Amino acid sequence: MREGEIISYYPDGSVQGRYPYIAGKNEGENVEYYITGEIYQKSTYANNKWNGATTIYYTDGALVEERMYVNHTPTEIWKKYYQGGVLKSEIPYVKGKQHGIEKAWYFNGAWIIFILLYIKDNR
Repeated sequence: MREGEIISYYPDGSVQGRYPYIAGKNEGENVEYYITGEIYQKSTYANNKWNGATTIYYTDGALVEERMYVNHTPTEIWKKYYQGGVLKSEIPYVKGKQHGIEKAWYFNGAWIIFILLYIKDNR
């Protein structure tokens, strides 16, 4: 049974990820790294499932994507960003399915005219 922090490594010996375990289950904040050492992703687990925020980063530390989960199920509005920090898209989730209006922006911040409407996981 796994207990404590599990650390995975790249072939060169640098840390690939840190994963906390309690009573054999992934519990708490997982942190994964680029081979160069910068944080790639932080995600929260409870009872071996995504539960809470997951954040993905560019190598410079800027946000790539923000996601939310409840009991391993996608929820709330997921956001993606361009390298310069400009919002790229917002995708709404309800009970694990894309639901509502997906919005997208150009790199310069101008809103893209098209939108996608999801109802019961259909476009």
